[in-house]
Amino acid sequence: MPDVASLYEHVHNGLEYSPWHGSRAGALTTLQARRGSDVDIASALIALLRAREVPARYAVGTITLPVSKLKRWLRIPQLDTALEVLRAQGTQRLRLSADRASVELEHAWVE
Repeated sequence: MPDVASLYEHVHNGLEYSPWHGSRAGALTTLQARRGSDVDIASALIALLRAREVPARYAVGTITLPVSKLKRWLRIPQLDTALEVLRAQGTQRLRLSADRASVELEHAWVE
């Protein structure tokens, strides 16, 4: 039986982020497709943890990412295109810093 760290690594390294807002796939489909939104990926990890009787819950807040990390995360090399994709998909609390070095956005994760 995998330990908590192994489950986290599996989800973190094995699932691809898709920039849509909210849940569209759910835990099972996300695990099968190996991709999903932040909420879908959190749902997958929560399901895996709870199946092993490890308490887990959603957390939602605003994160700040360096622009370089955002572009790698989305696999979109142009900042303006990356921001437009996030806006079009309904990302909440999206804000580019005045110096264009970082981006704030709403994100879900597991606690």
